[in-house]
Amino acid sequence: MFLALFLLLVPLVNEKYDKLTRLARALKEDRASFVLVGTGTTLTFLLAYVMSIALNYSMLNIAKFYNLNFGLDTGWLQEPSE
Repeated sequence: MFLALFLLLVPLVNEKYDKLTRLARALKEDRASFVLVGTGTTLTFLLAYVMSIALNYSMLNIAKFYNLNFGLDTGWLQEPSE
């Protein structure tokens, strides 16, 4: 989020207030924008992967606590059969 905000605000500040001119000029380079967008995409995918593992692990712990079974055939949370 901060990377996207940074990439949007630097050119805006440069045009409106004539500040951050060197940084805005550097961001106009294709190399710099490619590296920053690639870094942002990689970090976003990594964060999504880590969060999906963490949420899945916490849901499995809740299911174990309440003694519930996840049905593999239906994909829905099912009550245990006795």
